[in-house]
Amino acid sequence: MTNEDLIAALQGIAQKHWDTHKAPTLLSQLPKLLSTHLQADYKPILGTVSLKSFIKTSQGLGGYRLVEHPTQRAKLGIVPPGVDFEFPVTTDEKTISTLSRQDIEGFARVLGALTPDELRHVSLPATLVIKLLETK
Repeated sequence: MTNEDLIAALQGIAQKHWDTHKAPTLLSQLPKLLSTHLQADYKPILGTVSLKSFIKTSQGLGGYRLVEHPTQRAKLGIVPPGVDFEFPVTTDEKTISTLSRQDIEGFARVLGALTPDELRHVSLPATLVIKLLETK
């Protein structure tokens, strides 16, 4: 089995999945689909390179392209090259991504003004805290 075989398999899988579901083939689905499609282990071709890295470097050669969710790093897949696809972004994600440094500092000032008793009743989702910490 060669790189070209793996590229051709990825192309076939991306096209078939798109034709059937009008959605990307998620990276998490690819190992099983590749094993079924190739009827062999594809990992020796990759060597020490991850499947994602292989796809990124070979997408120009193959009939597929990598699509990544703008805020969820683990959500990525492949689509045929001519397909215009972007993962939808929820309203919450749009709001968090548009927070400015001033917004975050204002939020921190409000929290700082609360009494210790009031702070005990404040509950924030961990995802929000992470996004606030990641905002530059």
